[in-house]
Amino acid sequence: MELNAKDIALLEAYWKAELAGQERNALEERLNTDADFREAANELQRLQKGLRDIQRRQWKDQLAQFEQKAPALVLTKPAWWKKWWVLLIGISLLSVLAIWLLSKERKPQLNENQAIAQAAFEHFPYYGATLGSTPQEAIRLYEEDHDYVKAEQAMQKLFQESKDSTYLLYAAIAAVGSNQAEKAIPVLEQLAKSARFETIREDVEWYLALGYLGVGEKNYAVDILQNIANSQRQRNSNAKKLILQLN
Repeated sequence: MELNAKDIALLEAYWKAELAGQERNALEERLNTDADFREAANELQRLQKGLRDIQRRQWKDQLAQFEQKAPALVLTKPAWWKKWWVLLIGISLLSVLAIWLLSKERKPQLNENQAIAQAAFEHFPYYGATLGSTPQEAIRLYEEDHDYVKAEQAMQKLFQESKDSTYLLYAAIAAVGSNQAEKAIPVLEQLAKSARFETIREDVEWYLALGYLGVGEKNYAVDILQNIANSQRQRNSNAKKLILQLN
């Protein structure tokens, strides 16, 4: 199906967490029940991401071309009255740089579902290889420092080197813990079906539900949480509490 201008505007506002109340509920209901609309929405999201990637590449190419064609700088001794202007410009540039660095360190604003997912996130103990007295950097970042941003990258590197899916599991959990759910979801979906992780499947599903919340897929998250809540497993009470929060 083709989306009209109103549908596109609603979806874009929803993805930016700018849609609230009845409009958000109505859109989520439509995404959940109308398969054609959901597929069209997914296609729009993929298209927009592709266009942004192309635009970024074009900007980089244009910048590279500009730098190649730019004339060489010729340094001359400025007159005394120009030195003050240079000093003021330098101070201004340093101020702008400081503000930019501070803004980069500031954590992004979370929407309602992301905030709930982050609040429900809890550290999952590392149960793989024996840590020993000199644990690998990736394990230390995850297990001791709880630095999930760096741990996710380090665990991914370990997985590439060893092909051990244990590292892939912890990379996905660390991604959920650092609000990078879009990385975690495809991994956790596959690991939830893996016989190797049968004994901790409930935990894998729990983090998958939090991941869905992190990308705004509330209905998918609730479906998983409902299955956990209806079971006799350890996380059923936590799942029930989270479902109440979401409702």
